[in-house]
Amino acid sequence: MPFWHNLDALRNLLPPGWSVKQEHPDLAELTAWAVEARYPGDWPEATWEDAHRAVALARAVYDCIVRDFEQRGVKIEGE
Repeated sequence: MPFWHNLDALRNLLPPGWSVKQEHPDLAELTAWAVEARYPGDWPEATWEDAHRAVALARAVYDCIVRDFEQRGVKIEGE
């Protein structure tokens, strides 16, 4: 069985109406980072541009999810 952390599949478990489902329909790039960061292997060397793009995407997804929670009355500590 291959190692994987399918962030699209996890996102799709959210109920209808969560904006993260529409605003971030493709999380394959972050899924790849999750696998590469967790499991040693023969992965290609990441560039600074790759890293910056991944961090920006992760931050955008996180911010979107925080907004989704807050719209439902759930306060995220540290925000």
